[in-house]
Amino acid sequence: MLCRQSALRRGLADPGASSVQGQGIAPARMGAWLDPALLPWRTQGVRWSGALAGDAPARSSGARRLRGRGEADAGWSGTEMSDLLVDIGCAAVGGAVALGLLLHLRKRQARGVERRSRPAALRDAELAYVEKTFRTTSPVPIAAKLDRAYRLPSGQLVLLELKTRWNGGPNLSDVIQLSAQRVALSAATGQTVAAEAFVLIERPGARRSPVAHRVDLLSVDQVAVLVRRREAILADRISPRYAAEAGHCQSCAFRSQCEGAGRQQRS
Repeated sequence: MLCRQSALRRGLADPGASSVQGQGIAPARMGAWLDPALLPWRTQGVRWSGALAGDAPARSSGARRLRGRGEADAGWSGTEMSDLLVDIGCAAVGGAVALGLLLHLRKRQARGVERRSRPAALRDAELAYVEKTFRTTSPVPIAAKLDRAYRLPSGQLVLLELKTRWNGGPNLSDVIQLSAQRVALSAATGQTVAAEAFVLIERPGARRSPVAHRVDLLSVDQVAVLVRRREAILADRISPRYAAEAGHCQSCAFRSQCEGAGRQQRS
């Protein structure tokens, strides 16, 4: 009946725009079935004006406002960002403290291992230098890197060289190395260095503690003779001798070019 009575149908129509019912493209009438849908939370803020097909700028403006609202809803608030920064800062501080504690424990453990490996004569000595290089040009040019140097209560320095090898005893090369360290350390610092030193030898893979061997060092004049002989060999003024121990040839870079490599006895 309503479809046949147009006057009654016009009277039932809503001629004005309604914030609840009106979702059409024109503000003076209710929406039609072809009108674009509006999101519920944007009904009050977005007003579509113009025809559906002929008002593209209005639709673009509304879409931009809608997109901006969505981005704001998804973003962090000031309080949430502050809380996040506080959490990150606390985590960083905690990590730094844990790392510092770990390094401290490792250093403490290393000091304990070093003290247990000392010879009895160095129990009360102070560890003065560790893996430090000293250089001098007088009486001969020498650059030597020492493993450890201990200062006795008397003030005298004692050298110690660390070795890891199968041979359980000190070699002449160990004595020469420590003697060169003594000359360089004494000349560079002006301190008194003992004429005796220690070679601490640890066997590869061995579980027992390393063994310390006391050795007598060469004098300054003897070291100077060795330095000058080395310079003469490098200048081809004299010929070198074979190594005193055949085992020294195993790690020599010139083994393949040496006639005496592999000999069991050395002259």
